[in-house]
Amino acid sequence: LLQARMQRGAGRVRLDASLVRVSDGNTIWSQRYDRPQAELFALQDRLAADVGAALQMPSAAAATGQAGRPPGGSLQAYDAVLKGNDLARQKDIFSLRNAADAYQQAVALDPRYALAQARLAQAKIELLVRFPPSAEEARAQGEQARAAAAAALALDPASAEAHRAQAAWLGSIALDQAGALSETTRAQALAPQDATLLNALAVQQTAVGRLQEAVENHRRALALDPLSVLPHYNLGAVYLRLADYAEAEHVLREALELQPDISVVRAFLAIAVFQQNRTDEAIGIARSEPDPLWKTYALAMAYWAADDRA
Repeated sequence: LLQARMQRGAGRVRLDASLVRVSDGNTIWSQRYDRPQAELFALQDRLAADVGAALQMPSAAAATGQAGRPPGGSLQAYDAVLKGNDLARQKDIFSLRNAADAYQQAVALDPRYALAQARLAQAKIELLVRFPPSAEEARAQGEQARAAAAAALALDPASAEAHRAQAAWLGSIALDQAGALSETTRAQALAPQDATLLNALAVQQTAVGRLQEAVENHRRALALDPLSVLPHYNLGAVYLRLADYAEAEHVLREALELQPDISVVRAFLAIAVFQQNRTDEAIGIARSEPDPLWKTYALAMAYWAADDRA
C-alpha cells in the first residue's frame, strides 16, 4: 500500500510518502519531498518514478505521469478541475452547478484543456437529466454540453473522457442510443481499467437487449471495483430480465450490504424473491423500500403474486 501525508503552505508542498507491505506491515520504502508548489507536476512525476522503482515497475509508473494535466501547464486550471471533480461526486443540484462553474473556469484558463471540456459537458448533461430546467434553458444547456463535448473530442481524439462526454450527450440529449453505445465502446477501449466505463457500457448494452454482454461487463467492472454499489444494482436488474432470479437476489443483497440505505434495490429484490415463490418475504422486503414510488410498485407486484388482488 502507498500511504502519504501532504502539507501545503507558503507556496511550498511537503509530502511524506511510504510503501507498506501488507503481509507483514513493514515499510519497504519511504521518502520526504519538499518543493515549491509551482513544481507540483514535477513532484508528481518524481513520486511516480520513485514508487515505480521501489516496486521494480518503472515503465508502468512513467505511463501515469501526464494524466489529467492541462496542456498549458496551468496549476490554476488543474486545481479547478480537481475542485469540480470533488463537487460533481456530491450529486445535488448546487454541487453540480458549482462543478460546472469550476470546469468552466478551467476551460477559461486553458481552452485547450480537453479533460476540462469533457467534464464540463458531463456536468451540464447530468444537471439536465437529473434537474430538468425550463424548455428554453434546457436547449441552451444542451447546446453548451454539445459544444464542450465536441471541443474535447477535437482537442484530444484519444481521450476516454472526451468519448465518455460525447456518449453522454448522444444518449441523454440527442437520444441516439446506438451512437452512445459506439462512443462508450471507444472510451472503454481507451481506458480498459475504468470500472465506471464498463458499467456504463453494460447499461447501454442492456438497453438494446445485449444482456449476456451486459452481464460480462458488469462482472468485469466488479472485478475492478468490488465495493461499488452501482454495478451490483445494475447486474441485479439484468438478471431479472434474464429470469435468473436466484442470481438477481444474490447480487442485490450484496448491494444492500454495501449501502443499506440505497433506494430502489429493495424493490428489485422483492421482485426477485416473489418470483421464487416466497411472496410473504417479498412483501416484507417491499415494505422496507425507502423510495415511496418504488415501494408502491414493488408492493403491488408482490401482493399480486400472493393472490391478494384487493
